Amino acid sequence: MVRWVLSWTGVSLRAKQESDSDIAAAAGMNENRQADAELARLPRELVDRLTKPFIQFLRIEAAAGAVLLSFAVAAVVLSNSSWAHAFFDVWETRVGLHIGSLEFARSLRDWINGGLMTLFFFLVALELKESWSWAN
Repeated sequence: MVRWVLSWTGVSLRAKQESDSDIAAAAGMNENRQADAELARLPRELVDRLTKPFIQFLRIEAAAGAVLLSFAVAAVVLSNSSWAHAFFDVWETRVGLHIGSLEFARSLRDWINGGLMTLFFFLVALELKESWSWAN
C-alpha cells in the first residue's frame, strides 16, 4: 500500500510517498514516543499539582496587592518588636559579586532601593504608557 502524506515544515508544504515499511516503522516510533511521553508526564503531574494553585493565585490581580500589604505589615511589626536589631542587621547584609580583588557588593537595602525600585518605577511607566496608548 502506498499513501501520500502532506507534511508542513513551517516554511513549505511537501508531499511524499510512504510505503508499507515506512508506515510500520512510523507506528513503532509512535508507540515508543507514547511510552516515553507517559514516563515524562509522571513527574510533571506532581509539579503541576504543586504549582497550579500558585499560578492561579498569581493570576488574581488583587493578589499582588495583598502580598505587598502583608509584607509591609510584617516589616512594621518586625521593626517595632524585640527582633528589630536582627531585622536591621539583615538589611545591612552585603550581597554582591567578588572575583579576586574585584568587588561589586552592596547592602541588601541598597540593592532593593537602587535596583528593585528602579525596576518597579520602570514597570509603572510601562503600564501608564500602555493605558495612555489604549486611551488614544
